[in-house]
Amino acid sequence: MSISSLQLDPDRALPFPAEQRSIAGEIYGETKELPLVCMHGHVEPEVFADDLPFADPAQLLIVPDHYVFRMLASQGIEPARLGVPRLDDGPVETDSRTIWRTFCENWKLFRGTPSRYWLEHELVEVFGVDQVPSAETADAIYDQIAACVADAGFRPRALLDRFNIEVISTTDSATSDLGHHAKLAADGLGERVLPTFRPDSLAYFDRPTWRTEIAELADLSGIDTATYDGFLDALRSRRAAFVEAGVRATDHGHLLADSTPMEKNAARELYARVLGGAQPSQSDVDAFAANMLYQMAEMTCEDGLVMQIHPSGLRNHNTAIGNSYGPDKGYDIPIQTEFTRALRPMLDQFGTDPRFRVILFTVDETVSSRELAPLAGTYPSVRLAHRGGSWTPPRECAGSGSPPPRPPASTTPPALWTTHGRTRPYPLGTTSSVASMPAISRVWSWSIGSAWTRRWRRPSTWRTACPRSHISGLDPLRPSGLLRIPWFRIATDIKWP
Repeated sequence: MSISSLQLDPDRALPFPAEQRSIAGEIYGETKELPLVCMHGHVEPEVFADDLPFADPAQLLIVPDHYVFRMLASQGIEPARLGVPRLDDGPVETDSRTIWRTFCENWKLFRGTPSRYWLEHELVEVFGVDQVPSAETADAIYDQIAACVADAGFRPRALLDRFNIEVISTTDSATSDLGHHAKLAADGLGERVLPTFRPDSLAYFDRPTWRTEIAELADLSGIDTATYDGFLDALRSRRAAFVEAGVRATDHGHLLADSTPMEKNAARELYARVLGGAQPSQSDVDAFAANMLYQMAEMTCEDGLVMQIHPSGLRNHNTAIGNSYGPDKGYDIPIQTEFTRALRPMLDQFGTDPRFRVILFTVDETVSSRELAPLAGTYPSVRLAHRGGSWTPPRECAGSGSPPPRPPASTTPPALWTTHGRTRPYPLGTTSSVASMPAISRVWSWSIGSAWTRRWRRPSTWRTACPRSHISGLDPLRPSGLLRIPWFRIATDIKWP
C-alpha cells in the first residue's frame, strides 16, 4: 500500500480572491518574523521552571490536549483509551505507543476541523513529518517525534528561543505561592515568563474548594479573611505579591459578564453567611461573582494591571465526564452572552479612567459586531481580543483622522472559523499543545491580512500606522501549550506596562 505524503500549502489560510490573497500574503510576510508577546496563556510555570524533557508523542500531543481527545470522544472513543487519567484511578491505557496508534488510526475523523489544521502544522513544521497519520504510518511518525523531543534543543526553555517568544505569561491562582516564578527569576527568566493573577476560584461560592482557598489566602497574605473587608485586603496583598513577581495582567473567566456591585453591607453579610457554612443560592453565587468583577476593576485602577475578561463558557458541560475525569476536559460550551448592560456598572465607573485597561474576550462571535465593537469604540479603556468571528483592527491602525469602520463578522474567512460541529467550542481559543505555537501565529497573521484586505484593500495604512514591535500569541494551554503559540500570532494594540 502506498503511503500518502503530508504536504502543506504555504498559502492555505489566505483568502481565495487573487487581490486579497496577494495583499494578505504581503502583510503576513512582513509580520511573521516578529517576536511573540504571549500575554494570555495557560502553560504551567513549572514547565519552564523545571525545564524537563517532554515524555513522548502521546504524552505531549494527545493525553493533555482536551481538544484532541474530546474530538475523538465525540466519535465514540473513550478518553480512557487515550490515556486520560481518571479521578477514581480506574483503568486507562498507559502504553503511549498504543495511544498514538489509536490517534493515527482515526486521523480521518479530524477532517475539516481546526484541530487538524494545527496538528498538521505541528507535524510538518515542528517535527518534519512528511507522512499522513494512519495505522500504517503510526509507528514511524511516533519514532520521529520521539527523537525530536529527546533532543536537548526541544526543552521548554530552548523552545522560547526557537519560537522567538519574547514574553509569555502563565495563569496562576490567587493562592499560588509563586515559587516557580521565583525560580525562573533566579535563573534570569523573570522578565520573560510572567505570572497572571486569576482569582476566579475565590469569586464563586459554588466552587468546591472555596472555603479551603479562603483559608489558604489568609495564610499566604497574613491577613484574616474571616470578614469580607479582610478578604478584599488579602486579595490586594496577593496582587501586590504578583506585581513583585512581574505580573502584567489579571484574568477572569466568569460565566457571565455581569459587573454589578453589591451594597457593601449586603456583601459583608452574604460573605460571612457562606463562609460560616450556609448553602448559597444560585442568585447569591451570581451576585457575588458580579460584585467581585467590579471589585477587581477597582483594584486594577489602584495597581495598574491590565484586566482580561473572557465570559460565556459554560464549564464542564458533560457531568459524567466531569465525574470520571475531572474538570477542564474540553467540555466548555459557549452560551449566549450579553455585554452591554452587564459591563455598564464597571465601565460607567472606570471606563474613562486613564488608569483602567480591560481586554474583552468572547466565544459568542455574534456579539462581536453588535456589542463589543461599539463598546471598544466608546470607552478608551476597552480592547478586544477575538477567538473567532470578526476581527477588530487596532486603534493605532486608524492613522490620522477618524478611526476606520470596523469590518463586519462576514469579513473573516469562513473556513478559518468553522468547527464543522465536531471539535472546539470556539475556533481559535485555548489550546493545549506546545507544538502548535508556530501554527497559531500563522493563522492569526493570515486572518489579519484577510480582514484588512477585504475592507481596506491595501495594507499601507496598517504598515505606516501600526507599531510593529510586538506580536501576541493567544492561549497556549498546559504543558504542551508551548508548541502551539506561533500558530496563534496576531498584531495587537495592547499597551502592557
